[in-house]
Amino acid sequence: MPGNSSPARGPMRIRLRLDAARDARDRGLLYRTWAAAHRAGLSHAMALAHPIGPPSAPTDAVRMYLAEGTVRGSSIARLTDERTASFETLERALLLLGEETGTLDQSFGWLAQHFDRRHREITRASAKAIYPLVVSLVAAVLLPIPMLVRGELRAYAITAALALAGWFAMAAGLYAALVQRAMRKPELVRARLARGLCTAIEAGVPLDQAVHLGVAAADSPDVTAHVATMTRERIRSQPLARTFAGCPHVPSAFLAALNIAEETGDHRTTIGRLAELYEDGFS
Repeated sequence: MPGNSSPARGPMRIRLRLDAARDARDRGLLYRTWAAAHRAGLSHAMALAHPIGPPSAPTDAVRMYLAEGTVRGSSIARLTDERTASFETLERALLLLGEETGTLDQSFGWLAQHFDRRHREITRASAKAIYPLVVSLVAAVLLPIPMLVRGELRAYAITAALALAGWFAMAAGLYAALVQRAMRKPELVRARLARGLCTAIEAGVPLDQAVHLGVAAADSPDVTAHVATMTRERIRSQPLARTFAGCPHVPSAFLAALNIAEETGDHRTTIGRLAELYEDGFS
């Protein structure tokens, strides 16, 4: 990538707040809106002038930060580099690439798709997390019922109140753990890795940075640990299939797709299509 390559310094874990799905949806809307305004010839400040989502939500805070920064004359690259916690690694890299190469329209489009898929992923994972949360909530109320049968109303009230207090205290943490577990299913890790690699390589990112961006998008400690053992020089000098050979969650079908992609130069209909299959449940 031309210029500053700082966006690939390290993966940023997917934030799993209770509003994570809404934030992913809002971030996708932000980039679609920004893309439309940019194509119409509007300045960044004008493109970012209107609220996206709730005023206090993370995406709208990012919108305001970018709008104010660009009015002052700061570049998008500088703004994202100064507040790295507000942007994903892949997000920062694609914005930098788009600004430096004059292809922001493409970067906005890629990012809108990326966050739309993130929204769908988190929504599906959240749906699976709701059941154990509801069951545990009902259990907190129903398990002490034998106390009522024995006429121990005060003891029941105290026990149920303590159980409910404990449930509310741990609900957010349990939700995050359940969603994280669902999102780290092997097929979803493979989908994010394939999608990240395809997007970065198609954007013209150098191979070593594309690998690190793909790993960041995968959001898997196992995949991160595998690639962390390799130097950038080694990654640049060897085929993608060799880089990911023996990597957890990367089966032979994935390696074969990487080989075909490099031989044909067609990443969209190889690893891009593979990402779609994994997103649809192919394992």
